[in-house]
Parts: sequence; structure tokens; C-alpha cells
Amino acid sequence: MGCALLRDVKSAEMLHRILLPHAKRNVVVVNAAVNGSVERFLGLLAATLGRYDDAARHFEAAIDFDRRLGARPLLARAQVEYARTLLDRGAPGDRESALKLANQALGVSQELGMKLVTERALAVKIEAQGISGSDTKHSVYAVASIVQSARPDLSAHTAADGTVTLMFSDMEGFTRMTESLGDLLAHQVVQAHNRIVREQTAAHGGREVELRGDGFLLAFPSARQAALCAISLQRGFAAHNAANGGQPIRIRIGVHTGEAIKDADKFFGKTVIQAFRIADLAKGAEILASSLTVELLRNAGDLRFSAEREVELKGLEGRHRVCSLDWE
Repeated sequence: MGCALLRDVKSAEMLHRILLPHAKRNVVVVNAAVNGSVERFLGLLAATLGRYDDAARHFEAAIDFDRRLGARPLLARAQVEYARTLLDRGAPGDRESALKLANQALGVSQELGMKLVTERALAVKIEAQGISGSDTKHSVYAVASIVQSARPDLSAHTAADGTVTLMFSDMEGFTRMTESLGDLLAHQVVQAHNRIVREQTAAHGGREVELRGDGFLLAFPSARQAALCAISLQRGFAAHNAANGGQPIRIRIGVHTGEAIKDADKFFGKTVIQAFRIADLAKGAEILASSLTVELLRNAGDLRFSAEREVELKGLEGRHRVCSLDWE
């Protein structure tokens, strides 16, 4: 509804009052379409007005109506909009409920090829899991979003104990670089960046899981392989910068280890997010690793780390310990 999209509070108030007596009806455009329960539109209007409790009641009624109607596309749409409203309200338990609704909508929208609903459901799901739209300035946001939806099979790249080490990386200042160099020269820099990342990933037994823009997600069977690859990457880019001059390439790397087989929901809902968040904290030319990954690496004794520091990772409870891995 237009006034909901535009946040037109004055019109929303008027339309809510007009539609309320027809709440139990089904919206039908003659000879054109069935648009589902009026309750859904009332939910959108109430959310626009900031009356989230009223909106929740409207959406719950709409979901029940569309489910009884057997209208799966309409149901998925209402679930996404209700999930968005719950995130906006932010009451205890709303994040978990929004995640459940987004997952339900995703299942239907992907099956039916509803691209727009799938994109909206995915955006809500990612935010419910701790990544917000403000993160889109980094390419690793897009990578994390795709992986959350596609859930790639990483079983071939896990250790014997079922763990896999994930590495997120992207270029520092990529947007500014593109603006200053122009598309053609920036594309050449990205090509050089991608070539170095792929060469080192292959050399260290890793797998390229996803690439979006300048953002990579790589998977390794062991924390050591991931760490040695990260070191080689930073050294490779330092050598590239020294040899070529011009636009330097500085990458941020985050590394985290988790169980990939035992519980897929937990892995994609937490492990991937934690690896993403650690990379998001890293600075250019830094390798930042989780405390779990560091513990797996300390025994060899040939790698050097900074002192541990406690950080907050957005969307994840509690404090988390991270260390920088020395590569120079």
C-alpha cells in the first residue's frame, strides 16, 4: 500500500479507519486478482502509525485467513510483512518470532519463484540474525546474505570432527576507490585482487564459497590452512602494492571456526554471522581471528598473535574474544 511505503501517517490514519469495518473480508480486484485478507492492509497501516500491537493482531488474523484460504503466495507475503513489523517493534521475543516467520516465507517464496518476496524475506532474516541494512556498504554483507539463503554444502571441506574454518575478506575503501578511479581502472584492481585471493586459496586447500564484488567467503578444512592462507594473502598484497604502485590493495580478513555438519541451522545462523562480524571489525591489512580459532592454532607455536581483546559482535549475545594474527 502506497501510504505505508511512503510512511504517510495522515493517510494511514484515515485509511485504517475506513478499512477497519471490513477487516474480515477478502480483497478481490474483479477479473484481475485476489489480494487476500483486509487484515494484512490494516496491519501495514497500523505499523505505519507506530501502533505495533494493533499491527501484530491484524497480521496474525491475516495469516490465519490466508492459511485457511490455502493462498500460499498471500500467506508468504503477510508473513514477511509481519516479521518486518516485529523487528521494528523490538519487544522481547520479537526477533525470534520474526526469524521463524521469515524462514516460513522463504520456504514458500523460493519454491514458487516469488523473487521479490524471497528478497524481502531474506533481508528480514539476515537482520533478525544480526546483520542490518546499514552493513551494505561492505561487500561481505552481500556474501553473508547469499550464504544464509543458499546454505552451500561444505561437507567436503570439513575436518574429521565436522568443523570448518571460514574466512571472510574484502578490500578496505572499495567504494571510495571506485569513485576515485572510475569503473574501468577499479575493475582492473578488482581483477588483480580476485586473482591473488584465488591463487592463495587453491594453494592452501581452501574453497571459494561465494564472491560478491570484492567480498569473498572461503572455507578450509583446518584452522591452520586458513591462517596460513590469510598470511599469504596479506603478504601477497603487500608485494603487489610494492611492485605496482598506483592504487594499493588492503584487505580485511576475519576467521572463525565452527561445526558445519552437526546442526546446519545453528551453523548458518551463528557461525557464519560470527565470521562475518569478525571480518567487519578488522582493519585494512589485518587478520582478525576468533578465540576458538586461535586456540586451535596456538599448539603449533609458529604463529604470533596480539593480546586477546573482548568485543561485542552485533546480533550475537555476550562478549567475544578476538586476536590479530601477525603476518609481517
